[in-house]
Amino acid sequence: MAVKKELAGRKMIDTPYLRIRGNCLEFQNVCIQLSNISVLTTSNVNGPAVSLLISSGALVLLGGMLMVIQAIVGFILMGIGCLLIFGWLRDNSMARQSKQLTIITNSGNIFPIVFSDQKFLGRVVDVILDMIRDPKDAQNITVNMHECRFMDNSAAIGTMYDWK
Repeated sequence: MAVKKELAGRKMIDTPYLRIRGNCLEFQNVCIQLSNISVLTTSNVNGPAVSLLISSGALVLLGGMLMVIQAIVGFILMGIGCLLIFGWLRDNSMARQSKQLTIITNSGNIFPIVFSDQKFLGRVVDVILDMIRDPKDAQNITVNMHECRFMDNSAAIGTMYDWK
């Protein structure tokens, strides 16, 4: 199931698979003709803004100062600040480990797809580029994103590249 998720303030597609069949790149309910791709690029996923971390730290400090005057309000502010800091750390860690494949079509549609393994993303890009360059040799390939492996006609792909 293709899910759009918010990572570092941008919507990105998190899908369990990509499927290439002939001239089409498919994921869930989206089908892109390989011949209609104008830009295919990879990039790092930006982490969350540092301003959230600073604001969260300020809430914790304010809560600590208010504990002397109003203990309950101080505890609540400190709790909210700690939860925000935890969320920032989690999102930042996830962003550092992820890469994105951005597909831009001739019509201007942008499809940023999240990959958790940078090396595997390079292999996927190589396969897609070869299929764009030589569409008459296109094969049916399924890219399992979670297990970082190729399925279907993957045996043919394995002989084309030496990735190990």
